[in-house]
Amino acid sequence: MALLEITNLTVEFATAHGSLKAVDQVSLSLDAGDIVAIVGESGSGKSVAMLALMGLLPWTATITADQMNFDGKDLLTLNDKQRRAIIGKDISMIFQEPMTSLNPCFSVEYQISEVLAQHFGGNRSSHKGKVIELLTKVGIPAPETRLKAYPHQLSGGMSQRVMIAMMIACEPKLSLLDKSSTCTQRAPCAAPAARAAPGTALRCAPASGEPPAAVTHDSMQRFCQSER
Repeated sequence: MALLEITNLTVEFATAHGSLKAVDQVSLSLDAGDIVAIVGESGSGKSVAMLALMGLLPWTATITADQMNFDGKDLLTLNDKQRRAIIGKDISMIFQEPMTSLNPCFSVEYQISEVLAQHFGGNRSSHKGKVIELLTKVGIPAPETRLKAYPHQLSGGMSQRVMIAMMIACEPKLSLLDKSSTCTQRAPCAAPAARAAPGTALRCAPASGEPPAAVTHDSMQRFCQSER
């Protein structure tokens, strides 16, 4: 059985001028360890399709599909509590703009430890060692000194790596990478970082050794690492 099975996913948004169809009958199947690239021009619905999978679209969106199953669970029938137990733990996502995805009011340590506390219990302070381990794993130098840093004190590439640390914190079975090197590509001298940032997310496999399945929109990954 496939880890992820989506058949005829359609997403429509209610607007003042009527219904706008952003995604039209998209089908996708992934097994554990697969790396699949979704290719399309800007505005073609790549991100909307993945946000529909995550359940993060606004109330104006209507999501329909013949099936949307993950790891044997029907995502279309889950209630909010059941979905929260999966999203962020078994399915995780790096968003396109880490500078706006990170909460400006909370420190790096707070935001990563909040993910761990939500899914594994305990208080945020009990996960400090794990937070340092995650920051080390994604290549942030002197991670102990970054724990109390706020997003505005980080570069775009550093923010991207914090988002990767949050994504891999719970060792997800499925990773969604939405242009995961966007910020690193903006710096003219950041080519090595741009190459490294998306790859870091895929190299950090769970402790079991089973690599996560991944859906990526990143232009470098789609040519260099994706299987289809």
